[in-house]
Amino acid sequence: KHYKEKQQLLASAPAVVAAPEQRLKADSAQVGRVQGRSTRDGVNLERLEQDISEIEQQLRSIDETMMDPANAASPAKLATLYEERELLQAKLDSLYEKWMESSTSS
Repeated sequence: KHYKEKQQLLASAPAVVAAPEQRLKADSAQVGRVQGRSTRDGVNLERLEQDISEIEQQLRSIDETMMDPANAASPAKLATLYEERELLQAKLDSLYEKWMESSTSS
């Protein structure tokens, strides 16, 4: 039920929802560079930590924006922010896994 409601909401505001995907293309490229970058001892931990910190900051910013009463009154804006947050959270989870693998293998 929730999925159908969300899809209807997203379908009613296609121009608004496309924006997070475009903004996150740079983040995807950044994560790809991190995945491809390695040293003799494995993935560069310092770079991973920097990327993790940046994404955590972006998540905090989205959370603050979502709590703004002006945005809370706009289902389309909340849907956009939620989608962006979900994408960032998935990237953060992936970076945490890589960090754990790299820190235990070093």
